[in-house]
Amino acid sequence: MNIYSKNSSRISHYLLCAALTITTFLLSFFFDMVVLLPIVVSGLAILTYLVHYNFVVPHLHFLYLIIGLSILTPPIEIGNNLPLVRLDEFIIYGFFPIILLTNFQNLNLSQSSKQFIRFYIGFIVCVFISTFFGYFTLGVPTSIRDFFEIVTILKYLLVFLTIYSFKITLPEIKQIIYFILFAIIISGIFGLFQYFGVLGLDDITGPLFLQDRIHIIHKRLTGTYLNPNTYSAILVTGHLIALGLFFFEEEKAKKTLLLIFIALLSIFLLFAGSRTMIAAYFLVTVIMTLIGAYKAGYKASQILTVLLILVLAFISAISLISYEIFIRLQSGLDIFSDTSFALRLVAWYLNILIFLQSPIVGWGPAKAIHTTVVDSEYIFILRRYGVVGFITYLSIYIHPLITAYKQLKNKSKISLLYSSIIFCVIITYLIANLTNTLFHNNQVMDFWMVFLALFYKVLDSKMSESV
Repeated sequence: MNIYSKNSSRISHYLLCAALTITTFLLSFFFDMVVLLPIVVSGLAILTYLVHYNFVVPHLHFLYLIIGLSILTPPIEIGNNLPLVRLDEFIIYGFFPIILLTNFQNLNLSQSSKQFIRFYIGFIVCVFISTFFGYFTLGVPTSIRDFFEIVTILKYLLVFLTIYSFKITLPEIKQIIYFILFAIIISGIFGLFQYFGVLGLDDITGPLFLQDRIHIIHKRLTGTYLNPNTYSAILVTGHLIALGLFFFEEEKAKKTLLLIFIALLSIFLLFAGSRTMIAAYFLVTVIMTLIGAYKAGYKASQILTVLLILVLAFISAISLISYEIFIRLQSGLDIFSDTSFALRLVAWYLNILIFLQSPIVGWGPAKAIHTTVVDSEYIFILRRYGVVGFITYLSIYIHPLITAYKQLKNKSKISLLYSSIIFCVIITYLIANLTNTLFHNNQVMDFWMVFLALFYKVLDSKMSESV
């Protein structure tokens, strides 16, 4: 009787949600407010989901949502005087503090995760010191934009701690790795549709994702990102995930699918046209292949065969790209005669001059007087937070890099898989930051802090069993 009543109550909730959806659909057309329809329908879909799970969201589903939103959705405008906000940020700011407080008693940080948090807090302290020094000593005018910069850096720590507090099993973490790969593949396919104007997506979705960079929509692949160079770093991340899974996966059907994904990602990367990331692609592919093949018991001849196949597949993919992208990639062989690189050198030179005026602790964000276009994360950090801030900034990459390297001897397959991916991805990001600014990209960092938190979660002593 109780079961019947419970099911009847749940069905009535579903019928109510369906009725609200239909009513909203009809009213939106009647009052000519079709633009509100996706928002309301999404809200009702979420309500239906919550009813189904009795308003208790499994942590695994929450991770799917955050990762999916961070990779696949564009930012939205909530006010004329406010910065664009991403959907994943709504969830992070709105729900993560509550979740973290709820799980705080169960937040058993491992020694390695505690050390990473100390480094990150050290960087936050440097940001505050630089900001106050710039204001009180250098006379830098502060603005609400500087405040948002500090809030964003604190947000990344909130993401790390909240995700680490989730109750996730090792098999679920492997599911998440596959989900990230699928999301990146979907982003790439969507990007190609935009690039070629399939279904008119270049006119419909192009302005949402590219905003004031809409002019490059048919020149370089951007997927669901604003910057093709930033997007290329995500594509290499997807490539490393697929390559890592290929070596550690035992099912032949999945191995075949992973090979297809590896080929697709190489095509996406070529269409994105980032010369820095293509160079990084070759380096980390060799590193990942050596790690994966060695751990999988491949012979030297087999390793060379795999590398040869990957190189030939990449060369074959070059035949699919446009002439304009080919010329751009070719110009990377002589960077000193390349116009875009010359402009980048000018930007580096000017920002280094600013850094030298306050080399120890920098100027702070100083968005009111300094440009945010630097095209190098390292020079950007040096200018803002000085040598002290730069050292603490590097530590939040170096610590997980060293930790991942030490874990390459681990017998646990999932730990070895995740460690090899993290190790190669961090190398990729360190290279990317030579000509890009990944840390100051919300879309990249929201995803990265989730990914990094799960890595430290895998290394937790309670999850060290061989799987």
